[in-house]
Amino acid sequence: KVERIENNLDSKEEVSVDTEYGIFYFNSDTKKLRKYISKKTKVKSEENYPDERIVEIANKLLDTIGIKDIVEDFSDYKIRKIEKFDSEIWTVEYCKVYDGIENTAEAVVVDVFPSIGELMMLTIRNTKLTNREVKITKEYAMKLGEEYLKRSVATGIKSVELGIVRPNLLFREEKGKIYKHINEMRKAYIVKFDNKSKSEVYIDATTGEFIG
Repeated sequence: KVERIENNLDSKEEVSVDTEYGIFYFNSDTKKLRKYISKKTKVKSEENYPDERIVEIANKLLDTIGIKDIVEDFSDYKIRKIEKFDSEIWTVEYCKVYDGIENTAEAVVVDVFPSIGELMMLTIRNTKLTNREVKITKEYAMKLGEEYLKRSVATGIKSVELGIVRPNLLFREEKGKIYKHINEMRKAYIVKFDNKSKSEVYIDATTGEFIG
């Protein structure tokens, strides 16, 4: 079975291909694989595997499917997480790293059955970082963040860290409006406040704009 579907999360059209062994999802524009889900079930195993063995299996499976031809600059991806999902499935997440900062929206997530060395699920996230140059300082970002204190119940700034975020432009939109998903990531200073709701604001590291 082949059908076109709307990925509302990323505002993109996809094509799903349902086969005897699993379901493949492709980006309609790029024609590249975005997700795969195996139909294999009941692969029980109570054995505990060391992280090194899980990574070895995941790397071998990625080589087999030709991940370097699917994901651009895969050599820039680093392992962010290795965890046991349940008694039969382990997860390895690879994220693209820019100047030491992980972009969790550019990631390859591999779920494996280690007892049989097979792939259970593959997820590819591909929301690109659109700025790399840091033009404002941490001190300046803190100064900008203090503007938020004027409209907040927070009494101070808890921390200021450089990270990669998805803009939501909440500062520019009408109150109560539903915000359209924005398909890009930006390097920004994340200013965290000490109020009960743990408010955060994003300040673009290149332009100094409030972006979320």
